[in-house]
Amino acid sequence: MNIVLVLLDVRSAHNVGSIIRSAECFGVEKIICVGVTPYPMSENDTRLPHVALKTHNKIAKTALGAENNIVIEHAESIEQIIAQLKQQDYYVCALEQNPSSKKLGSWKPTAKTALIVG
Repeated sequence: MNIVLVLLDVRSAHNVGSIIRSAECFGVEKIICVGVTPYPMSENDTRLPHVALKTHNKIAKTALGAENNIVIEHAESIEQIIAQLKQQDYYVCALEQNPSSKKLGSWKPTAKTALIVG
């Protein structure tokens, strides 16, 4: 099963690290950090080096190495990411607390699922 986790405007680097650690355990294939969500350093990082390193270290503190074992990307636009995922035949859904939401325990993901969190 292919699961992509989309983190939308999650502001805390420590929360991002914790989510990365949990995602690795659940077999998430990729994490896409969107908007203001902090993300680990990458090969073609466009941020100032000291900013990228500081953010990376905060994430690494709670990710405990999981940030090295899962694909993590960054994007600015949630609309663009949703369009790309749909083009790749992902079922896109959101984790949300709402009276009409399905209970997480009863939800069965499809073969290719993108879960938006944030």
